[in-house]
Amino acid sequence: MKCTGTTDPRTLKGCDCWGGLDLSNVGVVTALVLLFHENDKFQLLPHFWIPEEKIREKVRKENINYDTWVREGHVTPTPGNVVDYDFVKADILRIAATYNLKSSAYDRWNASQTIIDLSNEGMEFSPFGQGFGSMSAPIKQFEALVLTGEVEHFGNPVLRWMLASTVVKTDPAGNIKPDKEKSSQKIDGIVAAIMALGEWLTDQANTESNPYNERGMLRPIIEKRYDTTH
Repeated sequence: MKCTGTTDPRTLKGCDCWGGLDLSNVGVVTALVLLFHENDKFQLLPHFWIPEEKIREKVRKENINYDTWVREGHVTPTPGNVVDYDFVKADILRIAATYNLKSSAYDRWNASQTIIDLSNEGMEFSPFGQGFGSMSAPIKQFEALVLTGEVEHFGNPVLRWMLASTVVKTDPAGNIKPDKEKSSQKIDGIVAAIMALGEWLTDQANTESNPYNERGMLRPIIEKRYDTTH
């Protein structure tokens, strides 16, 4: 809640950014989160899609504010009762044209024709594993950025709701990853944000101007162990 930010989102037009794309199955949320690094902070611009005919059901059965979020422009409905991937692809291409989208990460186990089609349109993609090995470093970095106030999410209510729903799983070595099965609600936006940050970290590691070569990675203010039973 302290990371709403002061950057005007309109000033991000044309700026470099990195994406995380969490493609849903046919009946739930698809999320694209763009991550920028401007004004010495990280900005998150999330985009969400849900089948139009699923909205009323989600509101009635699960008491989720999708109808409000659609009216406020935070969620885009797609025609029908399953995800219209052609609609989503057209939206993503329109969004990508607004910024300088360097590359986007996607779940390598959820590759689909959508990724192929977007790649054929000129977008750059990198497969991103969902296990401890790929997820642990960027999720810890994400926590550090939040704790130090270096993230700006512009008060997006869907992203806040998803973060409040997120549960993480820890392995014996202390590595962590989001646990979609134990999380109380959808967390696709958080997963997409973590993948976008991972994509940025990879890009920085491959450039000579990587700021972390000099000062190292940010460290969380506090050390804690995650209890996945809560």
